[in-house]
Amino acid sequence: MKATFFIVPNLIGEVGYMSWDQVREMNNYRTETGEKLFSFGSHSLTHRPLGDLSKEDILFEMRESKRILENQIGDPVNTIALPFGSGANNPKVIEAARESGFRVVRTSQPGAMTLDTIDLMHVLTFNVENYSTDIFVQHMLRLTGR
Repeated sequence: MKATFFIVPNLIGEVGYMSWDQVREMNNYRTETGEKLFSFGSHSLTHRPLGDLSKEDILFEMRESKRILENQIGDPVNTIALPFGSGANNPKVIEAARESGFRVVRTSQPGAMTLDTIDLMHVLTFNVENYSTDIFVQHMLRLTGR
C-alpha cells in the first residue's frame, strides 16, 4: 500500500518520533519490482498553525521545512499538509506555498475528490487514525460516496 508521510523536520529525532536514518530508510524502500511505496511531504518546520502567522513566518516555516527534507531524503518535496488544517483556502497561505515551491496543499478537511474536481492547492484528506477497522471502512465508504 502506498503512503505519504508528512514530516515536521524540527521534531525528527525527538522522543516518540523517527530519526533521519529511519526516514531515509523508508524513502529508499522499494518493492521487488522497484516501485517506490513511501513518499514524504512537509508538515511545516515547527507545526505551528500557518493561518495564524505572518506571511514572513509562513514562508520561513514552508521554505525551511522543504529545504531540510529535500536535503535529508534527496528527493523533491512538492506537498505540504497544513498543521491543524490552519490556513486552508487562505490566499496568504496558498501564495506562500506556491512561492516556496509546493505544488500541492493538503488540508484537514475530510473528503474524496475526483480527477475533474481536484484543486491542488486545497486537497481534501482521508486520515488514517487510531480507531477500529469498522469505523475506518464506514468513513471511507461515506467519503467516496459508496
